[in-house]
Amino acid sequence: MTQNSDSSNSGLATSLETTSTEQKQWQMTAEDEHFLSTNSVTLPMGFEQIKRYLPHRYPFMLVDRVTGCSPNSWITGYKNVNH
Repeated sequence: MTQNSDSSNSGLATSLETTSTEQKQWQMTAEDEHFLSTNSVTLPMGFEQIKRYLPHRYPFMLVDRVTGCSPNSWITGYKNVNH
């Protein structure tokens, strides 16, 4: 199956627009920061701090660092992977 370059570029542009819109949605608000500070949560959260919130342990704990979150809504973080 062959796609012409116009349709693939069009899909890429739509994908980039969606990503830009989603990034605005995933930004922490002042309310999020206030909630975290009143609950003594500091960002970024490291492995030891994350263990207090997640029931998983190595090798099933698939989060190494949390960099942002909105309580009961979303979370952003990192998983270190090497090969």
